[in-house]
Amino acid sequence: YAGAASTSEYSSVKVSRNIEATQNTKELQDLAISLFREKYQGGAIRQIGISGNQLSDSSVRQLSLFESVEENQTNKKQESLQKAIDEIRETFDFLSIQKASSLSEGSRVIYRNKLIGGHAASQEREEKDVS
Repeated sequence: YAGAASTSEYSSVKVSRNIEATQNTKELQDLAISLFREKYQGGAIRQIGISGNQLSDSSVRQLSLFESVEENQTNKKQESLQKAIDEIRETFDFLSIQKASSLSEGSRVIYRNKLIGGHAASQEREEKDVS
């Protein structure tokens, strides 16, 4: 779901896609970006939502007849890597492991992580608490 900044001027856009079951974060991110770019027509965006349904147990995996052994091994390695990253973040915090691009000039990952839900409302609350 991608909603425009002003619902009185613009309508919302919804798009969906059925995919094979995956836990691959990169694959899900790429799909979300692709769907957004497919429908985005310019202008301010107020809200973007992503949801999933027909979820399945991660211990069950449907193998594809068309997936090579190498692709299967690559997928297993990526799943193991993502699981390790998730465990590190659970044990420490979200910022304990990040991509190097998070440190580049203009990146807002670290700044936004300190906000409640990624919004400046938490700063306003902190300022009121200090007063």
